[in-house]
Amino acid sequence: MPIRFLAALFALLILPAQALQTESLDDDTLIVFGSTLGASASASQWQQLWQRTRQAGHFTAGPGRPHFTLPSRDIPALVTLTLTQAHSVGALKRTQAWYRHDFSPQTIGEHSGVPLTAICIWVDWRSVAEGTRSTDAAALGQASLLLTKPCA
Repeated sequence: MPIRFLAALFALLILPAQALQTESLDDDTLIVFGSTLGASASASQWQQLWQRTRQAGHFTAGPGRPHFTLPSRDIPALVTLTLTQAHSVGALKRTQAWYRHDFSPQTIGEHSGVPLTAICIWVDWRSVAEGTRSTDAAALGQASLLLTKPCA
């Protein structure tokens, strides 16, 4: 009997927790998750976002991709505002969500010469356990800020 108990306990410890399923959450809940994350994200989470965004080329003009036209010192505050006060949100790929904030009439960036007035940010909630409260800032420290860019 003790071996069975230990085997069951071991199985529970090695199995990953069920990931937060964004497709099962309503928009209002996703917005609260984003707001909490935006207000509490660690420097490491932000650093990864900036690194991925830079690698994707959204800080420099290039053919066929949107890029920021704002001074670089202004971008972090607007991206944080996008996450904390999203105008719209959408679930995708089961554990991800995008957040959008429109700053119209201010131009944020451009894509192929077309001015863009909004910022979009993608978040992966896969490392956050299903059932986590949307206001649990400590648990949201596991979320990944994937990418941000100017959008329409």
